Amino acid sequence: MNNPARGLKAGILSALGARGFLLASGFALSVLLVKVMTKPEVGAFYILLQTVTLGGLICLGGTNNSLQKFLSVQAGEEAWLSVRQTLLRSLRILAVGSSLFLLLLFLSWDGIVLRLEVPALGVLFWPAFFLCLIYALEELGSAFFRGTMRFHTGLWLRGVPQQILFLGILFSLWMAGEKEDLATVVRWRVLAGVAAIGLAAVLVIREIVRRGDNAAAAPAAPTTRQLALISMPMVFSLVAANLLGTVDLWCVGLFKGAGEAAVYGTMLRLALLLGAFLQVVNGVLPAVVARMHHQGQRKEMEHLLRRLATLTFAGASLVLLAFYFWGRALIGRLYGEEFLDGYLVLMILAVGQSVNVWAGSPGWVLQMTGHQGLLLRITLATLAANLVLNLMVVGAYGGIGVATVSAACLVAQNLAMVYSARKLVGVTTYAYLFPQRTPHSTSP
Repeated sequence: MNNPARGLKAGILSALGARGFLLASGFALSVLLVKVMTKPEVGAFYILLQTVTLGGLICLGGTNNSLQKFLSVQAGEEAWLSVRQTLLRSLRILAVGSSLFLLLLFLSWDGIVLRLEVPALGVLFWPAFFLCLIYALEELGSAFFRGTMRFHTGLWLRGVPQQILFLGILFSLWMAGEKEDLATVVRWRVLAGVAAIGLAAVLVIREIVRRGDNAAAAPAAPTTRQLALISMPMVFSLVAANLLGTVDLWCVGLFKGAGEAAVYGTMLRLALLLGAFLQVVNGVLPAVVARMHHQGQRKEMEHLLRRLATLTFAGASLVLLAFYFWGRALIGRLYGEEFLDGYLVLMILAVGQSVNVWAGSPGWVLQMTGHQGLLLRITLATLAANLVLNLMVVGAYGGIGVATVSAACLVAQNLAMVYSARKLVGVTTYAYLFPQRTPHSTSP
């Protein structure tokens, strides 16, 4: 696809469908978990999901984003042999990252089980690791299709098949009136993930075979070492960003118990709905930013980013207003009265997310234009402040104090990234105050 902006529009339409489904299924999942498990087990499941995401990022070693970056250029030049070689070298890095995470999980697992006081977690070491590996493979398969501008396939592979299967299983258990323990629910999740990975593998292999080899085409694939060197800053940034977004839940769970983690985790999931519109854009944006930067389309990139930020901020504002007026009723009806204490936590987190959406996608601009190191430093500084302040307030103020600290740190991080993107790349990313006309193309 020669026009990156046109590819982005097509991708966003697919992303709207995929993200819309994941939003609806996320609601259903949080409700069904409350129906089929006890409150402490729900909290432990949320902690486990955060462990899976963190572990999956470590397993990937940042290759999901660097893969998109290289494939967006290689596929644009019809260099399909290079595409295949880059994918295989990404899998090698994934194997190394998986071995490293397996060791880290082994060393920390008993401590996590002890702090959460949920004995059922003790037998879930291997299921947890397999879920991390499934997450990594699912992300890599999705990145392959997004990098080659097959946004529709890539976005629908990113969690949708697994979620459909898992929801079907939980719904069946609920309709049967059965209460299940945490171990059984996690094993069903693994089964759904294995089926989803099988589907992704078939589609990737079919696409590679269909395209064939074009050895004469440029650019060449990076070596494994080159790919690893480019990916490492990305993985540190992604892991730090993940910890930044989940350190609050970890603090509540480890210092207040799994029961309070269930309430905080549920409110966090609701607050993340404000960022759903931005996630739709970010699902297809990295490859487009990389290509537009490669082609020197700076003004067009800025206008595109700011228009998208304006649209996503408008949607997030509507969700924020809905939470303000009807949040209590929604929580009580879906989750029960024991979750109503989380309403103030929800509103604090939602305000932080609204600023995050207003800022747009400055992090992806920095990451896709060669400023991964700076992005990592910003994220690590914010993470350190978030962690220290959360540890200071969690004992005395609980979830409300943790939510306040986390929202403030999220605001500070976004302001730093917006400033850096403007200064280093020459691109402003935050939402327009007034509508703007499309600039004339400046690309050669």
